[in-house]
This record gives sequence, C-alpha cells and structure tokens, in this order.
Amino acid sequence: MFVPKRRRPVLFNDLAQRLQEIIFELVMIL
Repeated sequence: MFVPKRRRPVLFNDLAQRLQEIIFELVMIL
C-alpha cells in the first residue's frame, strides 16, 4: 500500500507517542 508522506507522519507520530506514554506508565508502575 502506498501512503502519502503528508498523512503518514501525523498518524505514525500520534501512535508512537501514545505507545511511549503507555510504556512509560507501565515502567513507572513496575
């Protein structure tokens, strides 16, 4: 699938930030 470079960074960055926040919270809890 070909994804435009304009849309990909926004969605990818949003998902990456959420994953990082979740992982950070899990690490802090553990």
